[in-house]
Amino acid sequence: MTPSSTLTLSSVFFDGPWSWGGAGENRIQFNADGTGSLYCGAGFTRLIAANFSWTTPDREQLEKSIDINLQRESSTTVVVAELQMQITLTTAQPPNHDHLLLNEYYVRETAFGSKVFTIRIEKGAFLEQQHKRLAKSIPPLGRYNWRLVFEKSPMPLYADWKEEALRYIEYARLWDCTEFVNHLILRRPGVRSQYGRAQSRQCLFL
Repeated sequence: MTPSSTLTLSSVFFDGPWSWGGAGENRIQFNADGTGSLYCGAGFTRLIAANFSWTTPDREQLEKSIDINLQRESSTTVVVAELQMQITLTTAQPPNHDHLLLNEYYVRETAFGSKVFTIRIEKGAFLEQQHKRLAKSIPPLGRYNWRLVFEKSPMPLYADWKEEALRYIEYARLWDCTEFVNHLILRRPGVRSQYGRAQSRQCLFL
């Protein structure tokens, strides 16, 4: 039997986490059941680990078939889909993150609730956004096959952060996180994985 030459975009979209950078401290995960989780940290300090729900009127975009050749390395950027999505961030923490000094300890009430985003799903060969911004001080781990581009950051705005968090976030400008990558395709020689098991899944599609 000949293997199928196509797969659905959902198999990529839900195969998270999607990373902004920071050794996996800043990442977003979407689940097929309409839930997800957002993680945010700086300086090896976890600031946010919060569950969210999501809905989109463009769900059919995730079910469309894409050519499996799109999984192969290419320097050409292709916009595969664009979604309008409502994300409702909560203070509830994911499993194994039951810690008092998270979420509402660092961010104001205005950070939680529903916001609408436009999200592009792109294929190419991408660096983590953190490494593009801080390239001189943080060498990139490698390049990634897939990228989510938000027109505005899903992280809390600068005004949403409490004073307790400012010393952690100002250097990295976490409120400007708009790009998240997945599926590592080319690792810089001599660099070991920073993401453990999650990153080994990112290396699946070569």
